[in-house]
Amino acid sequence: MTYTVALLTSWKAAAEEEARTRIGKTNNTARARSVKQAVATIQRDHKMRDDLHRDLLKTAKERMALPRVTSRISKFAHSEIIVHRIDDNAYPNIDDRPGISGWFKLEILDFYHGGLDCVLDLQCGLFDSETHAWSLISYERSKSSFPQRLSKRNVYITGKIPWRNILYYDMNGDQYYREPHLYCAFTDSGEPYEGRGYFTVGDEQTYEWEVRPEDRLEPEALLSLMARPLENR
Repeated sequence: MTYTVALLTSWKAAAEEEARTRIGKTNNTARARSVKQAVATIQRDHKMRDDLHRDLLKTAKERMALPRVTSRISKFAHSEIIVHRIDDNAYPNIDDRPGISGWFKLEILDFYHGGLDCVLDLQCGLFDSETHAWSLISYERSKSSFPQRLSKRNVYITGKIPWRNILYYDMNGDQYYREPHLYCAFTDSGEPYEGRGYFTVGDEQTYEWEVRPEDRLEPEALLSLMARPLENR
């Protein structure tokens, strides 16, 4: 059978138009699916945020009765939590396998915009009153003398657990630990944390101020800063 040039040309044009139509529909479908998944993730994270605010904090009346300046921790009805990796099978026994334990107890410091700040460690810090630069130092070194404008303060190092890594929680605890239990995905380098935070530490009547990680220097770099005139920094 012989096909005319006009017929072949019309078939080619029709095929190209159908391909363009399909590409558009495929892109629109994928985009709609992506938006739907993003909305579902936001809704899920916001529900986890609202549920944990309701269940971990003291009542509004109790919080209103707190001193105007007080520790971040004081507003919590439950200041400690048990964190579990979602697939952990060691609890309640000690997990001595390599890497981070599959379960552990943490003290809550505060909420941040994307999750929970929980205390991992307490260290000593040096703070420059003029440049706001700071450094972590050992407790042995903290006994040394430093320039007058450097102040020594304890620093909480926190792990930031995002809502997306908190998959489930149980407020009732169990026969081993009565604290709330959080079941988390350890998906950030094998940990439940998406990053670290740093907060100055006071007593129960002192608010913990967060300090910027980008202002942190190594101790020797901070001390060398003292030797340079301010206009050269």
